[in-house]
Amino acid sequence: MPPRQSKAAKALQTLHLSYPFTMQDLKKMYGVLVKKHHPDRNNGCKKHEEKLKAITIAYQDLMVYLKPFL
Repeated sequence: MPPRQSKAAKALQTLHLSYPFTMQDLKKMYGVLVKKHHPDRNNGCKKHEEKLKAITIAYQDLMVYLKPFL
């Protein structure tokens, strides 16, 4: 059984980021991935819709993670 990843580690993987990262890095990559996976750009594809949901959750998780450092 593989070791469990932390919530932040999973979020970083989803957003194609790694430590160290800045708030600007996070926002930039979020914007890029939202544009790429938005259902309006992908003919309403459910696969892209689910990926977009995962991206949004990962972004929110990392924002919570970064909040104490702001």
